[in-house]
Amino acid sequence: MKKLKLLCSALAVLGIAAFAGCDLEIRNEYEAPNYATVTQSGNTWTYGSTMTEEVGGETDAINVEVVGAQWASQTVSMWKADNPLYGKSSSDYEAVTVSFQMYAEAVMTYSGVFGIYDSDTGGFIWFTNSLFFINTTANNGAAPNTQYYCDYNGDCDAIGANADSLDAWIDVEFAITEDTWSLTVGDTTVGPDDVASSGGSVGDAWTWLFDYADVLRIGNGVSFWDNAGADTWIRDLSITAIAAE
Repeated sequence: MKKLKLLCSALAVLGIAAFAGCDLEIRNEYEAPNYATVTQSGNTWTYGSTMTEEVGGETDAINVEVVGAQWASQTVSMWKADNPLYGKSSSDYEAVTVSFQMYAEAVMTYSGVFGIYDSDTGGFIWFTNSLFFINTTANNGAAPNTQYYCDYNGDCDAIGANADSLDAWIDVEFAITEDTWSLTVGDTTVGPDDVASSGGSVGDAWTWLFDYADVLRIGNGVSFWDNAGADTWIRDLSITAIAAE
């Protein structure tokens, strides 16, 4: 009888533990499925999505509003990938390019289209629908400290959506080396001397890309402009790293 009572007690404890375990699992923070796809050829990484739409005559368009999220809710972002450069040595490479095509139906100033992020400190290289930023600290005071800012409504007519570029696919390419960077949108190119800057060096941004930036996201906001993307699509996203000779 005692053995039977002990067995029943043990089963009851196991049942409570199992129930508690299920309860804990239910309370875990929800994490959305990830629709990102990536293929690698040498030092080029090409990105797409398992969830695409037909927009502007292209069938592989990714709706940044559908897959994106606010910075504060990154776990519900449905397109995210590791930065392929993170943890590599910047001295092994001489240049990195990021390129994609963007389709906008409206000018959405602070809505994120694509970004390379430091998920710990909030630093970023960030492309919105109409703006471009390098902000490796996100104003939190951590090193390295590099900031560049490009606004087509201000001193930088290279980036993004405006009255002449809506409802059409436009090419965007960002290139960076240890010494300089350039941003080309359509036929217009700008660099560090053409845009607003509030400190730091290109060299710091270059090493940040390898030492700090760990994640890529489509449609995300950033730490202090926390807006997911809207009215914009992206396709043909790729990152290429050119090895040093």
